[in-house]
Amino acid sequence: MAPRGSSTAGEKLKVRNAKKIADRKKRLANLQAKHKNASGPDKVRLSRSITALKNQLGIKPPKGPYTGPKIKHGDTKGHGRKKEYYNSSTKKYQKTNPITDSKKAALEKDRIKKNKEAEEKIAKINKQKQQDKITGTKRFADIRGNNPTPNPVNNNSQQNQNPTTETKVKTNEVKDKTVDKKEVVEKKEVKKDPLAKYRRTKEEGVGKGDTRITKKLKKSGFTETRLAKLRAKNAEFQAAKKGGKAAMKKYREKYPKRG
Repeated sequence: MAPRGSSTAGEKLKVRNAKKIADRKKRLANLQAKHKNASGPDKVRLSRSITALKNQLGIKPPKGPYTGPKIKHGDTKGHGRKKEYYNSSTKKYQKTNPITDSKKAALEKDRIKKNKEAEEKIAKINKQKQQDKITGTKRFADIRGNNPTPNPVNNNSQQNQNPTTETKVKTNEVKDKTVDKKEVVEKKEVKKDPLAKYRRTKEEGVGKGDTRITKKLKKSGFTETRLAKLRAKNAEFQAAKKGGKAAMKKYREKYPKRG
């Protein structure tokens, strides 16, 4: 048995490990000196042994700056349930797509704004109605908030029942003028919608006639006009595909290739 005060087994192990590390460092220094002057297959062999010694000593090469492709807003990683989207504002990945989230927020903002405007118009109409009740005027208030000229109640009913000759002449003149104006005004030509046969709904948003796919497209920002244009373009493409080279050339003049 070792006398009291002598080094324990643990201390001996520490000394042995320190000696091993010192020897490996010396070998590494010698190999690095040889590697500078070596060439050909000897240089390759020395570089392999240097990397092996570095791994044993736990020496790792310094990490340089990231040179990979830049991560864009909305880029994905993973697939299926583990799919995540990159958010450039938080610089983190998240479960939901930040692009669709921002579009939904914008649509919600527009909806709130429109509702507020409608409520203000309704309040304005109700206020005008109350004033008309007090004053005793009859008014046909428009839903849009446009208030036409009021029709006041005339108490002089006898004057209206027995009009004079002067008033008759004036009314006839006014009637003649209105007739002349009607003759002068030309009928406006009603322009036909070229995309009428490609539309599925009357309104721009989601409505009756939308499929599961078109509903999702409209929720993401598409309008019925845009979808109708794409359907018209596809119909022209299908016709050009069957029509031969001349038809396809004409189609490409109208819709050139991207890029």
